[in-house]
Amino acid sequence: MGRTRLSGLANLLRSTVGVLFHVEHYDKEALSSMFSFIDGYDLLFALSNRSDGNMRLTGEFDRDADAMKNRLSFLRAHDIPTDNILRASLVHGQSVAKVTTHQRGKILENTDGLITDDADVFLTITVADCLPIILFDPDLQRLALIHAGWRGLALDIL
Repeated sequence: MGRTRLSGLANLLRSTVGVLFHVEHYDKEALSSMFSFIDGYDLLFALSNRSDGNMRLTGEFDRDADAMKNRLSFLRAHDIPTDNILRASLVHGQSVAKVTTHQRGKILENTDGLITDDADVFLTITVADCLPIILFDPDLQRLALIHAGWRGLALDIL
């Protein structure tokens, strides 16, 4: 497989740190060492798994009610204010949106990546068999969260 190039995001992020992973079952100790790069920065990283319940929002009210309940429980357990959440409506594409505090509480349609340099924004994505990719530029204090499936990678989302 060839090298993945950082095209569109490279213009927004300078000295980035990227982490690629897929989580179904994980060892909490191993995971915390995997994300030790955020130590010393004012960042909060939280990862849900199956034991936290279904988090997937489908657009169907009955199915989403349980997912919303699970999400709220998860956010409260991590002291994350629900008003600060910003979510991408994933389409397995290449669209990355730069977001600000003015968009908190919203769902960005047709977007697979979120990038911000605002401290009061908590970026979220949901993945199953796609890769959640975290990019952080400590100099600019800029953070990106990318939902990368094979289609998005083929379309150069990175």
